[in-house]
Amino acid sequence: MKVRIGDWGLGTGDWGRRARDSGSGIPHSAFRIPHSRSGLVALGVLIVVLLAAACAMPLQRLNAGAPTVSVPLAVKPGEAKVFLDGVYVGHAADFTALKDGLPMTIGAHVLRLEADDYLMETIEVITQAKPAPVEIRMLLRPKEKK
Repeated sequence: MKVRIGDWGLGTGDWGRRARDSGSGIPHSAFRIPHSRSGLVALGVLIVVLLAAACAMPLQRLNAGAPTVSVPLAVKPGEAKVFLDGVYVGHAADFTALKDGLPMTIGAHVLRLEADDYLMETIEVITQAKPAPVEIRMLLRPKEKK
């Protein structure tokens, strides 16, 4: 099948660039790409919803329906990336006491924090029924001498 890109279709209002079929039997309309403003807004909303759902998935997989406790994190810097048992779960600022903390199952977990210009921190957290806040102040990475 040969497909040529062409014909901008500017007079149609609702359709963008379309391809011309060269004998494959596929109608020209199969290659039309809608570019209306409402279509782009709907696509943008769909992408945001899918990204939000994808961010929540690691915690659901990690906890696997087991009862959880909320562990508040007080991490400096707040933009540090948080990894729970090797899986990225978000930024430290998303798990403060004001935002309900980081949900974890009761037991031992490995918490890793990474941030630009800071040394990586890895700690073991053992959660109980009434967890205490986890407070970590990350150390700046030493600057290289030239």
